[in-house]
Amino acid sequence: MGASSSSSLSPPDSLELVYFDIAGVAEKVRLAFSLGRVPFTNTKVAFDEWASIKPTTPFGQLPILKIGSDTTIAQSDAMLRYAGTLAQNKGIDLYPQDKLLQIEEALGMTNDIGRDLRPCIYLAMNPTKAGGYPESFKGTPEHAELVKNVRTAFMTDDFVKYMSKIEAKLESNGNKFIAGTDTPTIADCALVPQLKHFTKGVLDHVPTTCLDEYKNIKAYIDKFMNLPEVAAWYANNKK
Repeated sequence: MGASSSSSLSPPDSLELVYFDIAGVAEKVRLAFSLGRVPFTNTKVAFDEWASIKPTTPFGQLPILKIGSDTTIAQSDAMLRYAGTLAQNKGIDLYPQDKLLQIEEALGMTNDIGRDLRPCIYLAMNPTKAGGYPESFKGTPEHAELVKNVRTAFMTDDFVKYMSKIEAKLESNGNKFIAGTDTPTIADCALVPQLKHFTKGVLDHVPTTCLDEYKNIKAYIDKFMNLPEVAAWYANNKK
């Protein structure tokens, strides 16, 4: 076991994680609660309910985490670290102090991947807001070509750069978890869903086979997904 975090939090009376019925940015929090054996309610919001709920949230966005009866927080990274700290206080090394820098480094990398991927997603969803295009641009052949070009460029450049670095990182740490630990940390809870997103077939021009050449990454994902708590989470929450 790694050294425990010096932070101490009292276990909450209840936890309710509120998000859409997708993996998204809440999946890492769900996985951290599951691995930390921290009970929580996973509340799913339908997209057509969002307009009425939005004004009640701290920053007009989801997810939110309701802690007990009087505290609501936003920002999924804050929730992730909170889940890790609750797990540490139970003796489960999700956020060990002696691997803090390695964990934070890996979390920073996942945020970098998300930052560079974001235009690929939002230019498709809302080219007016994401790129300043006129509203009439959405759905045109020119819009489709733009999305194709942006995603192809990402897969050719940024994707290869990041996957090559992760592949080498796993090789150098003896194919342990991403922070060089023998057991998973909150960094793995963030990274694995992000990696799996690329292979789901939900993004045009991103082939589901894109990770096939990265044997260490594929083995890493399989190891995480086969953890009993993770396997149980997905068995009980099939889409």
